[in-house]
Amino acid sequence: MKPLVSIVVPAYNASKTIVETLDSINNQTYKNFECCVVDDGSLDSDELYKAIEKFLGIQNFSYIRKENGGVSSARNLGASKASGEFLMFVDSDDMIAPTYIEKCLNEYQKNPDFSLVCTNVQ
Repeated sequence: MKPLVSIVVPAYNASKTIVETLDSINNQTYKNFECCVVDDGSLDSDELYKAIEKFLGIQNFSYIRKENGGVSSARNLGASKASGEFLMFVDSDDMIAPTYIEKCLNEYQKNPDFSLVCTNVQ
């Protein structure tokens, strides 16, 4: 079975950008992933939740709301809830290429002896 990849998306006042970000995650060629949006005490939490509500109906998407503590605390909380073999972080205003996860895993399989950071994989 393919390994589960956990994706954490820290979000602060991201209601205007989050849909494109989550669309890019949902449209991955690699399908064995879970995605957790961590609302870091956004001032636009109601709008943010409404923007991502359609994704919460998809089995592998989840949402956590917390008091504002900064992007690191949001990432740490998301990471603590992750159950995947691999962990990725995607900012709430970024879009990833449809083959992003797949290419990152392929690179890791070629050379698992180093920490892999994938950015701008196309």
